[in-house]
Formats: sequence, C-alpha cells, structure tokens
Amino acid sequence: MQGYRLIPIKKLLIFLLLFASNCLLAQTQYYDNYPEDSTVKKKREVTNKYINLGIAGYGLGIGNSKYYNGIRINAIDKKVNRVNGINFSLIYAEPLVMNGINISILTSSTEVSNGINLAGLINKTNKHNGILIAGLYGGTEQLNGLGIALYQFTNQMNGIFIGGGLGPSYASKVNKAMMNGVALSGIGNAMSIFNGASVGLFGNYNSVMNGLELSLIINENKKLRGLQIAPYNNDSLHIGISIGGLNIAKQLYGFQFGLINIAKNNPRLFRVLPIFNCQFRRPKQTDNMGIMVQKNPLTP
Repeated sequence: MQGYRLIPIKKLLIFLLLFASNCLLAQTQYYDNYPEDSTVKKKREVTNKYINLGIAGYGLGIGNSKYYNGIRINAIDKKVNRVNGINFSLIYAEPLVMNGINISILTSSTEVSNGINLAGLINKTNKHNGILIAGLYGGTEQLNGLGIALYQFTNQMNGIFIGGGLGPSYASKVNKAMMNGVALSGIGNAMSIFNGASVGLFGNYNSVMNGLELSLIINENKKLRGLQIAPYNNDSLHIGISIGGLNIAKQLYGFQFGLINIAKNNPRLFRVLPIFNCQFRRPKQTDNMGIMVQKNPLTP
C-alpha cells in the first residue's frame, strides 16, 4: 500500500521539476516571436530576452519582454511594443500600447494606453483612455477620462482634471488646446478653448471659455460665454454674467455685478458703474477665439 501511494507523488514531483526547469532555465533565453504591431506608427525590430513563468508570453514575465499578456515586471523598459494586463517598471516604462494597469516608480512614456496609467514623477502618453496619474508632470496629446497631476499639459482633454494646474501641450502651438469637462486646479487653468467648469485657486486664463469659471484671484479671457466669479474679472468679450469686485469687459453683452463694473462698449455715461452694469444689444458674430468677424462688403 505504501508503494502504491508513492507512485503518484513521484510522478507529480517529476512533472513539477520538468515544468520549473522549462520555465526558469529554458525561458531565460526566451525570445519574442510575435508579429509586429500594426496599430501604432512606430515599429520596433528587436529581440528581447526575459524569464517567462507561463506559456508563450502568457502568465508572469520578468524582464524586458517585447510583447506580454498577464503580469510583467521589469526595471527599465526598452523597445516594448504591447502589454496586456499589468505592467510594473521600477525606473522607466515605455510600452507603445498598454492595455490594463501600467505602474512606474519614476517615469512612464507610452503611445496609446487604456486603463490605469500611474507614474511617480513624469507620465507621458500620446493618447490615454481611463485614469492617468503623475506625481509631478502629466503630458498627453489626448486624455479621455480622469487626470491627476501636479501639472497636466494636454492638447485635448475630455473628462475631469484634479491637480495643480492645467495647460496646453507643446503641439498646441499649431492646434488649439481644448478642455471639455471639469478642471479643479490649486494654481490655475490656461487652455485655448474650455467647455465646462474651470476652477482655479489663483486664476483662470482661458482664451475661449464656455461655461462656469471660478477663482479666488482672477479670471481673464478673450471670450467668455457663461458665468464667472472672482474678485477680478477681465474679458475682451463677455456674454453672460460676471460677479466680482472689479469686472471689466471690452465688449459686454449681459450683466456685471460688483463694486466697480466697466463695460467699454456702453455709452460714455454708463461705461463705469457701481454695483451693477449691463448691455442688452445682440453681440456681433465672432469666431471660436472671440475675434470679431468682419463681414465682406461684397456679399449681401
């Protein structure tokens, strides 16, 4: 009976030893042989080595794998194409396409990420869908979801931002930086076009603001359509309601409530008024940046 019971145990031990040797020894020299990723612009032709505790790129991977599905752990990523699952990098994470949870102690740089992307210092991605968190600096061309960072720079954001400040990315010199949603900033917000609610502790400097704008110090815009509240409000074109200590509008079409209210397009006697000022004339046609559009005299 004792011999009969030992036979299955021996077979199990032999199987485990063979499996472990295959994972730990053979897969130490495991090479990526997946086809190139066609969903991103960049192509990375490189053979990466890593330890695979699984089967053919599935399971737990330790090292610089080029493609992986499951849990991937590495110190410094180099020429990584796609990770599906959880990616953890000690110093630098850079998968071109990341689907799942991406965590880097220091910095992260991805082309496309979907899910949760977290970096201790700097977190950059071309396009992110989900939650993006950076301890210091977050840089995106397009962010859809929730962004949390000390400073967030983006060309387009759709969702909610919470942090120190929100501003345009470098590419916004050519393309107008747009925010659609809510920004809660401890310092301030400065976007080309803001649609939603802009809340900046020290100030909001949006070129075009459509919605609600709140600050403890200053709101300044080229064009505002909506409601703004701050001790000092200064707009080139204001369509809506302004509430503050000093309200200034080069062109006012709406109401001002404050200690001093200045509407420069009012008749001379009514340009500067205490408590309340208004203008009910229909505003002239403007473009998206609040610049007056001159009508072609040759057209009817």
